[in-house]
Amino acid sequence: MLAYSTCRYSVVIVSVTPSLRLLLLNKLLEDGNTLFKKGSLSEASHRYQYALRRLPSSFAGQHRPIFEQLQLHLLLNLCRCKRKAGLFDEAVDLAEKVLNVSGVRRSSKKKLPR
Repeated sequence: MLAYSTCRYSVVIVSVTPSLRLLLLNKLLEDGNTLFKKGSLSEASHRYQYALRRLPSSFAGQHRPIFEQLQLHLLLNLCRCKRKAGLFDEAVDLAEKVLNVSGVRRSSKKKLPR
């Protein structure tokens, strides 16, 4: 079940097709981006985290590259929120997760200061 709620409306969907799930997750990403630009970091973080929790556990089929790209955008944007909020340890952890998810490997953890 995927539930999406904002101040304006609420949608609850029992069985979601991948296309509809992408549409709803993309809407959360856009809402988070708007909130980030307005300076509402905690609300933007909440949108990104909620969308990350609603991503499918495994990406398969024709939508796989799109879900992977969406996951990277959500992680990067959440990392920006944490960094801007001064939560540097959390931001570094998210940045490392982005590197792992994207397939980029660092030769040493010493290169990224904590």
